[in-house]
Amino acid sequence: MREGVLYIASGSKFIEEAITSAQSVKSNTDLPVTLVTDREVTESCFDTVIQGDEFCYHYGDSVLQIPDLPYDRTLLLDTDTKVHGDLSDLFEITDCFDIAASTIADGEFTLSSRVPEPFPEYNTGVVLFKNNPQVVDFINEWKDVYRTYLDGGVRMNQPAFREVLYKSSLRIATIPTEYNCRANFGGYLNNRVKILHGDFEDYDEVISKLNEFETPRLFYNRNGDIQVKRVETVNSNQM
Repeated sequence: MREGVLYIASGSKFIEEAITSAQSVKSNTDLPVTLVTDREVTESCFDTVIQGDEFCYHYGDSVLQIPDLPYDRTLLLDTDTKVHGDLSDLFEITDCFDIAASTIADGEFTLSSRVPEPFPEYNTGVVLFKNNPQVVDFINEWKDVYRTYLDGGVRMNQPAFREVLYKSSLRIATIPTEYNCRANFGGYLNNRVKILHGDFEDYDEVISKLNEFETPRLFYNRNGDIQVKRVETVNSNQM
C-alpha cells in the first residue's frame, strides 16, 4: 500500500513551518509528501502541491481543506512537527485500524457535552488515516460538525473530531506519546521520540534532551526549559 504525509498550510509563517517539517520527513524516511496551500510553493521537499482557496486562516483549515486522501495510508501532520526517526511501524497500525492518533497533552480544549466524559479527546496534529469509504465518510462528517462548532464560535477542531469519532464505528488506535510528543506541556516516555510537536526555537536540542536515555521518564516544561526525569520502576530497581 502507498504511504505518505499530508500538510495543510496557509500564510507565509505556516508554509515555512511546513517546509521545515517536510524536510525532517525527507531526512528520516522515503515517504512522499503532499502540501495543500493557498499559494504557489515550489520547494523540493513536497512531491505534490495542491493550491486551494477559501482558506479560513485559522485552525479550521486543517479540517476543511483536507483533500481526497492522497495515499492509501495518509499521515496528516501539523506544520509545527518534526520527524526524528523511521515511521514504518506507525503505518503498520492501519493493517488493523482505520485511524491512529494520540490523546491531548493538556485540558485546554472544551469537551463536547454530547460525548461521555471518559471518551478521550485526541490531538489532531498527528493523525494517520487509512483510505477506505468509512474513513472518507468520517472526514466529511468531521467537516460538517466542525462547521456547526465554528458557527458557535469554537475554532478548535478537536471537539468535533472527538464527537464524530465517538459516534462512528471506526477502529481507532491510540498511539503513544513518542509519536506525538507535546514537549511544551508534559508527559511520559518509554522509547525514543519519533515525532516532536510544538513551537520550539531548537527542535534538535529538545529531541536530543528527550532522547538522552530510553528508560521510562517524565518530561515537563519549567518556565520554557524542558525538563526530563527518570522514573523508578520495579524492573529498574531490580537491575
